[in-house]
Amino acid sequence: MILKAFSVVATLILFSGALFSEDWVGSYDSAAIEEHQGDVPVYPLSRIENLRKPISPRYVRVLDWKTYGEGGKLLQKGILFTYQALRSSDVALAGDFSGWQGRPMKRNKNGIFYYILPVRETEEGNRILTYRYKFLSGGIWFPDPSNRVRTDDGLGGSVSVYELPQEDIDRQVTLRTLREKKPGRERLIEFAVHEGALARALRKSSVKNVSIVGDFNSWNPDHDWMNKGEDGIYRLRMRLSPGEYSYRLVVDGNWILDPFNPETRKHLKLEDLVSYAVIR
Repeated sequence: MILKAFSVVATLILFSGALFSEDWVGSYDSAAIEEHQGDVPVYPLSRIENLRKPISPRYVRVLDWKTYGEGGKLLQKGILFTYQALRSSDVALAGDFSGWQGRPMKRNKNGIFYYILPVRETEEGNRILTYRYKFLSGGIWFPDPSNRVRTDDGLGGSVSVYELPQEDIDRQVTLRTLREKKPGRERLIEFAVHEGALARALRKSSVKNVSIVGDFNSWNPDHDWMNKGEDGIYRLRMRLSPGEYSYRLVVDGNWILDPFNPETRKHLKLEDLVSYAVIR
C-alpha cells in the first residue's frame, strides 16, 4: 500500500503541474475554489469539506485519501454541486442523470451540502455535456440558488441547467474500457493521452506522430496510429478480448512507456520494460 501510494503521488506531482500551487495549500474557503471556475484544478477533499458558502456547479478533480485507503480511487473527478441548508439534516440532488431520483448529498460542518457527480458517457464513450437538476429537501423541490441558468420544467416551475464547458479525458489514465449497453466478448478500449504529456516525457516542445504497439498488433508501429483531436488529445479505439496486455507508445519514432501507467513488466523478446494492463 505504501509503495502504491508513493507511485500514485509521484505521478500526480509530475503530470498535474498544479498540486503545490495555490490549488493545493492555503485557507479552505469558498473563494479559493471560485477563483478557478475556468480551469480544472486538483483539490484535496478537505477543501470541499470546509466550504463556508455554496458555489455554482463546476467540474473538479479531488484527491480523496480516505476512499483510496479503503481501496477506492485516489483521484475523484466530476461535477461539484453545493447547497447551503443550516437547519436541514438531509438534502438530495436529482436530475435527468438519475431519473429524477434523489441522491443524498454530504453535509459539512458549515451546513454546506455537496455532491460530486461523475461525468456521464454515451455508449460510444462521448461525454454528455448538459445536466438538468434540482435539489430536494423535506419533500420540496427547488432549483439551485447558486446557478442562474434555468429552464422551464413544464410544470410551472424551473430546473437548473449546467453545461459542461469541455469534454474531459482522465488525465491520469491512458487506457480505459468504454461502457457499452450490450458488451460482447471483446471490450471497447480507448487509448487517450494529451500531447503535452508526451512532449514532457520526451522533453520536447511538441509531438507530431503517435502510435500504439503491443502484443495485440505484433509490435508493429505502423499498424495502430492515434488521431489528434482539436483538444490536443491523441486517441485510438480498438476491441480487445479480456486478458493481460503489454504495450508501448511510439512518439515520433521513440518507443516510450505509458506516462500514466505505473504497471510495467520486463518483456523477454524486447529485453526492455513495457507498460502492462489487464482488460476485464
